[in-house]
Amino acid sequence: MQKRFLGLIIFIVAVAALIGSLKVLNWTPGVLQEGLPNIYTNIEEVKSRLHIKDIRVPSYYPQGLHWPPARITAQSRPYIMTLMEFRRQEFSSISLAISQTALPHPPPNVELKMIRTNERVNLPIKGRMAVLEVGQCRNTEQCCRISWDEPPYHIEVIMIASPAEVVRIAESMTYDPTR
Repeated sequence: MQKRFLGLIIFIVAVAALIGSLKVLNWTPGVLQEGLPNIYTNIEEVKSRLHIKDIRVPSYYPQGLHWPPARITAQSRPYIMTLMEFRRQEFSSISLAISQTALPHPPPNVELKMIRTNERVNLPIKGRMAVLEVGQCRNTEQCCRISWDEPPYHIEVIMIASPAEVVRIAESMTYDPTR
């Protein structure tokens, strides 16, 4: 009788140890991957999961863009980076991409790429010097890219639109240091 009772206790302890080990193994990848590049459903999720407090989001959006973003990619390791990609209502492809990357790291690769630059101009935006580029993206569509440093980040906006639209988006994302 005593042997059976002891065997039962050993069996219960072994099962509990096995269950505990499996739970630890299941939990480990999530902890190790926390902060690495991932796709998120909204900006609040990025802020809460990655503890990124200052994500630049424009207050001006041209008509015809879908909100929320079609895709939000973000990371906090090895450095902070967020990328928001938007689609136009009449197109299925990305028409606007906004990235925010910790300095001095380069901006992420985006689906919307400028394949040829026709003009490049330095442009002041609310006390910061930005670079505005006008060129062509996929299928020879006119697109514009504007980028500037707003320490501790480098911000880049690229869109299939006129330069005026892209500058307006950038101005709505930038804080005025004189205020």
